[in-house]
Amino acid sequence: MLSLLSITMYAYSCNQHVLHLSAGYVDETPAYHGKGKAPVRIPVIYQDNHAFSFQSCHSEYIINIVQNGEVVFTSVVPADAAQFELPDYISGECIIQFMTGNYCFWAEIEL
Repeated sequence: MLSLLSITMYAYSCNQHVLHLSAGYVDETPAYHGKGKAPVRIPVIYQDNHAFSFQSCHSEYIINIVQNGEVVFTSVVPADAAQFELPDYISGECIIQFMTGNYCFWAEIEL
């Protein structure tokens, strides 16, 4: 029981804040023909400086960091990973993109 309490406490650390993500299509070509699917659910991702925490049960993400219109960093976050940390050399204002399937979620952040 104690370990569950510590995980809960970390997930809502006072230093973390929720990213306000926007969503869009990477490729608008329908993956399946026929009836439309339900709208995509925007993930809940927390930021604490260079560290990012994810809700459980998420798909694999490709993360891009964009500064001045150029991708300066890219990496993969495995499905169901609880945390991901960006390298310390990335700093300043940038856009972070989380890409999965045909969707891209992004937010402006300060590192």
